[in-house]
Amino acid sequence: MTMFSEIDEEHRREDGCMFNAGKDYEPVMLEQYESDAAAQWTEILKEEKIKCAGCGKPLIDILKVKEDKEINTAIRVRCSYCDDSSFWYKISGKIYVQAVDGLSIVDAPVEKMNGILFTTIKVMKNE
Repeated sequence: MTMFSEIDEEHRREDGCMFNAGKDYEPVMLEQYESDAAAQWTEILKEEKIKCAGCGKPLIDILKVKEDKEINTAIRVRCSYCDDSSFWYKISGKIYVQAVDGLSIVDAPVEKMNGILFTTIKVMKNE
């Protein structure tokens, strides 16, 4: 099983790649998420668009699909437009993360400290 912090080139897809911050941090293709969502969840509990603090451009979407106080995540995103980053975004529960249209997630290392999963996601413009 591929861990979120050990994503290899095979999992760095430009279209439809989402990351599941939850149990094993596996990359999840959008089609699989949609079928999982239909089977397991009746709704997306929260949807957030993370923007760059410097230029204000949208970078990623975060979809919260399940309440779980045991899973706490702090996310920051490096902007490929201005080389700045977003502010830290903190959320608890099971989430999916995807790059907005025109961008791809190219790196997302995860480090666990004090029960919180910290990640700085790097996005890149699609060619």
